[in-house]
Amino acid sequence: MQSKSLIVKFIVIFLFISSKLLAQSYNFTRYGLKEGLPQSQVSVIYQAKNRTLWLGTFGGVSNFDGKFFTSYSKADGLISNSITSIVEDDNEQVYIGTELGLNIISKGKIETVLPNSFISQLKKDKQGKIWGLSNRKLFHIDAGKPVFSEIKDEKITCLSVNVSGDLYAFIWEKGIFKRDTKTWKLFKAFPAEIASTYVSKILFDDKNPNKLFVLSNKLGVYSLEKGAINRVFYNENQSNYYTIAQDTKGGLWVGTDKGVYLLNKNRPDIHFNDTNGLSDNRVYDIFKDKEGNIWVSCFSDGLYKYEGDAYIRYLAFKGQSLNFPISGVAADKSDNLWIGSTNKGLLKYNGTTIERVANPEFRDKNILFTYTDKAKNVWISVADKGIWKYNGNKFTKEVNAANSDFNSMLQDKEGGYWFNNLMETLYIKDGKTQKISGFEGNSSCIYQLNSDSILLGTSAGIQLIKNKKLDKSFRIKELNGIYILSITKHKGNILFGTLGDGMLAWNLKTKKIKKYTVNSGLNSNDIYSMAADSNNYLWIGTGRGINTLNLNKKNNNYEILENSPLIIECNQSVILNYKNSMVIGTVMVLFGVKHFVILKRKSDHLLTSIS
Repeated sequence: MQSKSLIVKFIVIFLFISSKLLAQSYNFTRYGLKEGLPQSQVSVIYQAKNRTLWLGTFGGVSNFDGKFFTSYSKADGLISNSITSIVEDDNEQVYIGTELGLNIISKGKIETVLPNSFISQLKKDKQGKIWGLSNRKLFHIDAGKPVFSEIKDEKITCLSVNVSGDLYAFIWEKGIFKRDTKTWKLFKAFPAEIASTYVSKILFDDKNPNKLFVLSNKLGVYSLEKGAINRVFYNENQSNYYTIAQDTKGGLWVGTDKGVYLLNKNRPDIHFNDTNGLSDNRVYDIFKDKEGNIWVSCFSDGLYKYEGDAYIRYLAFKGQSLNFPISGVAADKSDNLWIGSTNKGLLKYNGTTIERVANPEFRDKNILFTYTDKAKNVWISVADKGIWKYNGNKFTKEVNAANSDFNSMLQDKEGGYWFNNLMETLYIKDGKTQKISGFEGNSSCIYQLNSDSILLGTSAGIQLIKNKKLDKSFRIKELNGIYILSITKHKGNILFGTLGDGMLAWNLKTKKIKKYTVNSGLNSNDIYSMAADSNNYLWIGTGRGINTLNLNKKNNNYEILENSPLIIECNQSVILNYKNSMVIGTVMVLFGVKHFVILKRKSDHLLTSIS
């Protein structure tokens, strides 16, 4: 009896621009998936008493001793794989804040506190008390239990402690407050134009105890010294600012959408990016450890350690590659491929060459998704710029950004359009717009179940929109509290790709759920994208490579045919069957995957070949 296997060919597409650039390169050591990092998007960095680093990612948390990574995920007991904050108490218990609750790791055992809450900004004060925010509400841990008190009915955006362990909070639309014994007192009121933005960090100056810095996600960095507030950093080429840190020399590091800026008093500022040793991607966190090392986490690139500039290299770059996060792929009516990226804007591939779209609305912007409708029009969602449509001849703006960006869309069978942002869904047809809100969690993906029913995937599970209204009675209990990243239909099953819980197959006839995880042979429990190829094999992009699956009709069970040997991290919903090839976007590059079904056998072992 012969068995089927898939031979896979990976084609990396590069974009070359005929330009020459001589760039100074600095020394960074990178730690990624190949070195043992569980997931490449490091959201938070923390150092424990034993000098090891705790790294929060979108694939769980990992303890790094400088050589080995010890990782924990939902499979080990975490309530969520999406980590937001980390702190250690005086008893060496590590508190892990996630999007779905608080975990405590003690001697390898995991306990859950405050489930169904978005936990952030975990801090320890001078008394050793652990503080944090739950859905922007202040709490502290008392005898192992959360206590909400002291600041009520206020939106707190961040917490911080100074070198003495005093606790500070930034309250939205007001300013900085300081905790004094059991009360909170206004420390400094901020102007409305700053206070009404999202202030994500307060950093106390290591060199000057009377100075601090405040980071606004949209307005940059401000200093507060002797009562005066001054902007110290803003760059018009950056749309978001994520983190700040200070090195041992007093230099201020600023993490942005495109690399890191180092601000020095006595020498010119440095922009670290992909031209000089770091990355041009979004920087989530910058951390100075107890030894004075600077660690930088870059979206899709993992963790970097700055090794200084004692050895400076000069490299000539003749062109620019497509080696950056891919956020969308869509094909138009002429079979051109439109490629969205998170920091390089929109690109067009005509089957031979790739060119960047020169339209200023797209160039160097963050493309959130691309989508092809039934008429082969291509839709493009641009951060802060709304949604655009390309009809084969020109671009037109169809939906304004308003106060929120759109992360996914769907054209239903009746010709209406559904657009999702985090908190609501818009339905547009015949010039009329309806808003649907009130669902649990943040929306992530959307799929039409039948003519009157829409499945909405969120960070809290599956919601049903029926006849343009949210049906709160609908539940798939196996998916409650699970972060849904992608939804597709395949051979009578609705498939749900999840963050940390693998792939779940919901049989439409029996209504039974089957779960597939790394224990079933998947590369990862994080399933970002799913689609069928021309032979109806299922391709899934995971957090650690690509899997191909076939459904055994006799037992309605998915069999994993082959694993990709490449350790790559795929991106959410970026997958397309394009000209009999599977095009899969990753957080690092775009892969064109051509497939051929062959028969190959040696003794009782299946052989596969990658070329």
